[in-house]
Amino acid sequence: MTTPALPAENSSYIRRDLTVSMTDGTRLHGCRFDLHRGHQKARRGAHPVNNTPLLCIPSELYSLDQYEKLIEALAKTDCPPSRIYSVSLRGRGQSEMGRNADTTTVDDAQDIIDFCDANSLHDIDVLVSGRAVFAVILTAPKRPTLFRRLVLNDAAPEFDNVGIARLATAAKRMPMPKSWDEASQLLQQLNGEAFPIFTDEDWNEQARLHWADKDGTPALGHHKNLIRLSNADDYDIRQPVLWDVFKLFRTHRCLLVRGEHSELVTPEIEQTLVKFLEDGETVTAMGQGHCPALHQDDLPHTIAAFLAAD
Repeated sequence: MTTPALPAENSSYIRRDLTVSMTDGTRLHGCRFDLHRGHQKARRGAHPVNNTPLLCIPSELYSLDQYEKLIEALAKTDCPPSRIYSVSLRGRGQSEMGRNADTTTVDDAQDIIDFCDANSLHDIDVLVSGRAVFAVILTAPKRPTLFRRLVLNDAAPEFDNVGIARLATAAKRMPMPKSWDEASQLLQQLNGEAFPIFTDEDWNEQARLHWADKDGTPALGHHKNLIRLSNADDYDIRQPVLWDVFKLFRTHRCLLVRGEHSELVTPEIEQTLVKFLEDGETVTAMGQGHCPALHQDDLPHTIAAFLAAD
């Protein structure tokens, strides 16, 4: 008698928090998510899974909580990753800043390598959002075969300088909210036109990702000494362009998820990326800007199918 397939809707991930020490002793907060599909006897007839681990790298100043909704949604897809890792890079979320307050994207790249080494990860898939892609790209000279497939969430080897200047200037002028209602309203005022599909619940979720919770009120979500392109004082500095280093990923399969209203990854940059890659695909996150919330619409199914394809 054949065991009936367990519906994908019954699947979920079991979360395990990790504390991983980097080569300089700085401890980073990470998570491992293992797919669970109900009773052990039902596994034989369950839907297939993708046994290549997926590593999720948050946006430049965000913590690993950015992917909580996406990971929940991936479990319900037809062929989800059997194991997912995520990590908050130094100075973000619950990860330590370390002794050196002048860390760089190069340090972030080394931390990604150290995190993978600590968890015996190699030839894995990676999903990265926004300008954190620079850290992923900079792992290539040291570990060109660390990653198998790439999912770029509104990310590319370069970004539009005008779009960055506008968003960065608006973000810099945004005050620290005194309540979570105010936090949600501030984000909606800043990005409402770029995310017309967002509901009030979506904006509340985004506020919780943008700021940390300190005694029930919003607080800075990253270490005060952490300087990255997203919170630098000088926005006249030209953004990095890493096409030369990205050549090491040229033969990798790559999926770009571009926000329909993104000002950072323009249609021109999207076209350049597709032409640059030997096997590049794109999908548009309709009704969203930078960076898209990947649990919306059919995006989890698109991502899972891309990662599981032959």
